[in-house]
Amino acid sequence: MKRGYKAFGTDEDGIATFYNNETGKMIDNPTNAQGRSPEWYAHHTWKMCRQRVERLALQGKDNPVFLCGGAANDEEVWDLFSRIVALIIDEATLKKRIIARTTNEFGKLPHEYASVLEWQKGAEAYYRRMNAVLVDATQAIEVVVDEIVEKVSKLARRVNELAAAVLPPKATAIVISPAYADLPRFDAQRVWAFPERIRRDSRQLFKSGAAGSAEAAWIGAEGVYKFCLYGGPAQDTLLASVSVTRSRAALARGRPDEKLARNEAFIAATRNPAPIGSGPGKIAISWSTGDGSFGRVYVSVEDQRVHYPANGAAAIEEMEQLHSKGAEFLLAPHNAFGLFERYPELKGHLDKRYRLLASEENTCLIYDLREAPDMVKG
Repeated sequence: MKRGYKAFGTDEDGIATFYNNETGKMIDNPTNAQGRSPEWYAHHTWKMCRQRVERLALQGKDNPVFLCGGAANDEEVWDLFSRIVALIIDEATLKKRIIARTTNEFGKLPHEYASVLEWQKGAEAYYRRMNAVLVDATQAIEVVVDEIVEKVSKLARRVNELAAAVLPPKATAIVISPAYADLPRFDAQRVWAFPERIRRDSRQLFKSGAAGSAEAAWIGAEGVYKFCLYGGPAQDTLLASVSVTRSRAALARGRPDEKLARNEAFIAATRNPAPIGSGPGKIAISWSTGDGSFGRVYVSVEDQRVHYPANGAAAIEEMEQLHSKGAEFLLAPHNAFGLFERYPELKGHLDKRYRLLASEENTCLIYDLREAPDMVKG
């Protein structure tokens, strides 16, 4: 049943793959049972590629995007999600589903089967610790999907309601938030994200001339590469542009740029999106100013990743810098609790120095930053 949301699978859509533990390189999945021996698994781990998850998270800034599945490095990418949903089932149901399914061979071999059952024993406690939204997955799939959508929406609404009830009108608030999560919507004058969401752009000359073709053999898994053709007397008039990435979804967002072409000037990229592999992708850029005049092709890379503080002390410093700029309150929605796991010193700093205005289990914490530290007892 369709719900109108975009959904991707870690297995089916290439978000996760096996990595060699010694070299750190991506490898192809074994194609037969003999290749999936216990010895093979001892040297390889199923992981999500952070850069690929980041590209999905960028799509989720406009409309909800769901990523279904898991990997050994879940916690390394959880900061990119606005919500974590855990589908919980009992052991008997899990056994039946592994045996009955025909869409995935994993779990059919005895050692794989044993590993899945062993992991399942501690799964619910693990996800509770990470403050995930729990959903009973023994229900019919239509019921499970409806419950996921309802619980996620309900949590977001409750955070907004609590913030609106506690914060004064036109307040300035820091919101501790995963990288690509939407910030809560309440009647605040300013809402500042922590960690700060700073876009970093770089631009350099790629090639020049009236027309030509050149290879770009360094397309990385992260970022969007935008090639712009400039012409005119000072080569400052944008004639055409094309965006290149290793994500087909991100490419779709860049295609409208190609409509900027005028006077038959063009710029185009072959093999776009660039092939996904263990090394940089290779493409060819072709261009023409259309009238034989001199042109310049510049390439810019927009790095939209959130740059996290290096440690707890740096996290405290960044938060206090926002405080010194005028932040009056700090709000930590439930989906940000994982950052407290990452920076326990920050949580201790807040508890020691500032008054906790509101605390609702598994929903939200709100601190008052207006009081001087020596006014807070304890």
